[in-house]
Amino acid sequence: KVLSTYIAALSEYKIFLEASKTEENFDFVSMLCELIAVRSHVCSDAFDRFPPLRALAISQVKNAFERAIESNDAAKLMASSSYLVTISIPREVGDCDQKRNASIVVVSSNILHAAIILISNWRRRDYGDCEAQNDEETAILHLLRYLVIPFVPNDTDEGDGNTVSGLSSAKYKHNEKRAVSVEEWVLLAKARAEKVAKHAALSAPNIFLPRLLLCCGMPSPSFYTMLQRLDKLGDSSPDPEKTYKEMISPAAVSEWGLPGIGRSRIIKRKLYGRILAYMRIHGKQTRKREAKELSTTTSSFISWLSPENTCSGVTQKIRSKSQATTGIAHHVKSCMLDSDVFDDLEEEAGSEKSHGIWSKDDSNSATYESLPPNELVSQDFINSCVGMDKFDVLEESLDVVMAKITCNKEIKGTSAAKALLVSYESLYDISSFVRILLKWVPLLTRDHGEDDLWQLIFIKDTERIVDRCHLKSLVCSCALKWSDSHITACQEWIIFQQTKHSPWKSVCSIELVLRFLVISSEQKSVHCFDNDDNVLLHFPYAQPQECATSITKLALYYASLETRCEIMNGSQKGRVDRATDRRNSFPDWLTLVLLVGKSQQALVTRLILEEFDGTKFSLVLSSVLLRLYVMSPLKMDLSNSKLRNALLQASNDHLPSWLYWRSPLDSQFSEMLSNLTQSPHQRLAQAITDISKQHPLILLRHLNDINKKLLEDGSGRDSDQQRLMKRGRIFGRHPSGDTVAKVGDHTLKVTIVLWGYSFNEPVWDSIVEVLIALPLEVVFTCGVKIGLTKILETYLKLFGVQIVELNLESNIIRVRDKFLKFIESFRIHNTDAFSDWLQQDVSDW
Repeated sequence: KVLSTYIAALSEYKIFLEASKTEENFDFVSMLCELIAVRSHVCSDAFDRFPPLRALAISQVKNAFERAIESNDAAKLMASSSYLVTISIPREVGDCDQKRNASIVVVSSNILHAAIILISNWRRRDYGDCEAQNDEETAILHLLRYLVIPFVPNDTDEGDGNTVSGLSSAKYKHNEKRAVSVEEWVLLAKARAEKVAKHAALSAPNIFLPRLLLCCGMPSPSFYTMLQRLDKLGDSSPDPEKTYKEMISPAAVSEWGLPGIGRSRIIKRKLYGRILAYMRIHGKQTRKREAKELSTTTSSFISWLSPENTCSGVTQKIRSKSQATTGIAHHVKSCMLDSDVFDDLEEEAGSEKSHGIWSKDDSNSATYESLPPNELVSQDFINSCVGMDKFDVLEESLDVVMAKITCNKEIKGTSAAKALLVSYESLYDISSFVRILLKWVPLLTRDHGEDDLWQLIFIKDTERIVDRCHLKSLVCSCALKWSDSHITACQEWIIFQQTKHSPWKSVCSIELVLRFLVISSEQKSVHCFDNDDNVLLHFPYAQPQECATSITKLALYYASLETRCEIMNGSQKGRVDRATDRRNSFPDWLTLVLLVGKSQQALVTRLILEEFDGTKFSLVLSSVLLRLYVMSPLKMDLSNSKLRNALLQASNDHLPSWLYWRSPLDSQFSEMLSNLTQSPHQRLAQAITDISKQHPLILLRHLNDINKKLLEDGSGRDSDQQRLMKRGRIFGRHPSGDTVAKVGDHTLKVTIVLWGYSFNEPVWDSIVEVLIALPLEVVFTCGVKIGLTKILETYLKLFGVQIVELNLESNIIRVRDKFLKFIESFRIHNTDAFSDWLQQDVSDW
């Protein structure tokens, strides 16, 4: 939809420039063609969903070729460029005589590649605006006449490989190499419209014919046309065996784009197997033996590939079959020269009957009866399409249903979507059907939903399906593509289900519900700290409290099930614990709790505390509380002692991971501490002390930064090696005084300055006061594990330098007294940690 809007806006801008006669270098066609060539798959999907966009692209590309033909002389004068392609194109499409007067045209390579993609993906549709369809078909017909339907000289039969117009003649202007790759010929040979595929098979270069036969999904007319061309090449050659060998020689295979395909013998075997498979698929034979016997007696190329034929005598056998292919050659030529290449495709099966050896047996026609599209997509119709391998028919039928929904908003596509979901119970292992399910169910139910549909998505299918990946992908696609009204209705249905007794039949059901709620919320990261967290798109379960309670309990229930499952499996440190420790990539249940907690933190906190039961699950819940607190510390009421104990326990259990979680107060603490160490004053120190009393855990996250600032202050330089300001700074001199150094003939006086010779007393005094103000149970339990002891060691190093080396004890009296008071509190409140600290090795000081 975004791509469609973007292209439509560019088109409107081009029209505006033309209407206002503004001279601006804006080439809409080149931009469009480059987009189609670079993002072919995305553009093809957009063209399928938005027919007006496809019609616009076809019209613009067709007009580009017409302009290139009209300005042919000027184009020849263009400078050589790697983006320019020369191609032989007939001057007049409608005149058969003029058609044989081809001219050389220079076009952009992006225009050429875009035309190939549009032609290969085009197919006729029997609904919508008839006039628009006629215009689109006319434009496609022009592109076919320009590029695909070959120009045939008067003395040449069509399809003999000597055609030198259209795509076969396209070459880069700067190096004369082929401009159309083998992959693009594969696209054309497998085109959605069988008429297009037949023409592509007839005009493809001879060297690519064996490569095209190796691809999968080729329609019947394209396959038989290529086979007939190969037979004609062998029949017309004096040495057919040499001709065929040259077509699969290493030089020829190097242009196929299939590295490692093997030697000629392996290629022959692959070609032979692929051709027999195609003949069986298209209904030529019913048994393997019959296929082998018929293939070696009706086609010179298959006869050469057959392992039963030796090299000797092959030429004679091939020549003896030349009469057998006359009928098919006449039939294919007559089909290709038909001026109306877009006769009704519904009558194509009858018009394609040949009198040659490639025609289908009437006895087998019933077995391979075609399955027409049906706008009533039922479960029986889906099973028939899957059973007959007619996934394209199923997609076309769903396309018709979608078109009707688009034209009439009152028509609902839920019946077709429910048929797909019911069929999924037995067809979940068929990848082609799963792809259709994931694509069409969200589109068909975009604007409408009901209880039966949601039951199938979230509850019923989860009871039997083992593989959850498909259902997760389906839920994500629905959450992204459903309309706002449908998403809101589904969310309300989920909340209502919570009022029932055991509404969710399995853990998978809850997992899908949580994924839907998270994706459909359209929230930014939970780490984004908005000014107004109550403004939440598609998030009705944040308000009122009843909905928030219901959803939070569902998320916590899922977490308890996961934890219980890990306990039963004997996991010591399981997936739930690791998920709550991570800085990013939360599980859905945790994301949901955090999103609800952004606007209902008091409610979520109370619900979590109610779930505490002393088991392993309580440890998981405490980490969730810590996460909520770190995300929104100003919103959490810390007057509850049970909450404070849970936060303190979690901060000890989840070290060091929780130190890296994001918090909105981190930047404020960092800035205040940086200002304090650079320009200390009493009001700033008091502000840090006050906020540290309220949120001691947040300050503990910055203990290592505080120690780094103290070390910088003791050196007299900051992290950029710039001198710190002298205000409030105490300086000491080396006991031996200054010394003298000789550099050449010069004598210099050197002042010895080591770490700790100077320090800013207000900074060190303020840091001690902040530490003393922290709650003792916080700073002497969790703080010891984070970096408190490093700060204490830095103070002791400063004291040692001032007292022992400089003999200036008076400089540190005030700081030392406060430090000793803090050390005594440390000894009393955590004797074990204090003893371990005293026993540390200090030999490296």
